[in-house]
Amino acid sequence: MTRRQRVIQLRRRVAMLIGATILIILFVVLGFAFSSKAKDNTEELNKYYKSITIEYGSSLYSIACEYAEMSKGSIEDYINEVRSINHIKEDEDIYSGQNIIIPYYSYEFNL
Repeated sequence: MTRRQRVIQLRRRVAMLIGATILIILFVVLGFAFSSKAKDNTEELNKYYKSITIEYGSSLYSIACEYAEMSKGSIEDYINEVRSINHIKEDEDIYSGQNIIIPYYSYEFNL
């Protein structure tokens, strides 16, 4: 093998090594990007309860619009759950100053 052939062969090996290194780096970066997104999607949504005081002009619908956004059900389901928790009948209204228990949802884990 002549000197020129060895130089050409060496350049090819260096080029292949650089190409392989770039591919490995690319796969590692993409792997971390997709694994972090997958982890975010698997976080569990936790359900908690808290007491709130009804303010003037509030309704179960306005409360549901504020707190039910992360629930899995509809606003109507949320209102029915609040009614059930607080023993509020279908035809019964809430009033200013009344305290009720409402469910809320969070990804944070609280004890």
